[in-house]
Amino acid sequence: NPYVLSPPTYTIVEYDSNGNKLRDICKINKGIDRISVSNQGDTLLISATEQEVVGKSAIYKIDIDKGSLTPVLVEDKNHMFLTEPRFSPDKEGFYFLASPSNKTLKDKEGVEGRNRMLYYFNFNSKKITKVWGKENGTINHFMIQY
Repeated sequence: NPYVLSPPTYTIVEYDSNGNKLRDICKINKGIDRISVSNQGDTLLISATEQEVVGKSAIYKIDIDKGSLTPVLVEDKNHMFLTEPRFSPDKEGFYFLASPSNKTLKDKEGVEGRNRMLYYFNFNSKKITKVWGKENGTINHFMIQY
């Protein structure tokens, strides 16, 4: 199909505190949504979507020193539209927002949205735990304080 566009390639770049480019960390050909940096500054988490499959989301871990990009969590039928990864203070896992289904909601004004809940992913056990959510409700943003 001559009308299918190739996905762009984004480059994750490291800069010093003066704004000088130090190096390219890695390249990724996905639509980047959010980036989270660990307290130690050695690891990134990014939420991204596949360019070819609209809405297919995943969370990736990037080792800044090695420049390696590793998928950590890929959406499934119970955790869709993965976004806003945030490292936990102990760096044993991360919090993120996801929709428990593909169902859309409408508010009083008729604006459509998704039911989004807060989850926690543990790196060691690979277990996802629901932290908070309300049926027919949505969380737009959240914050982790250290």
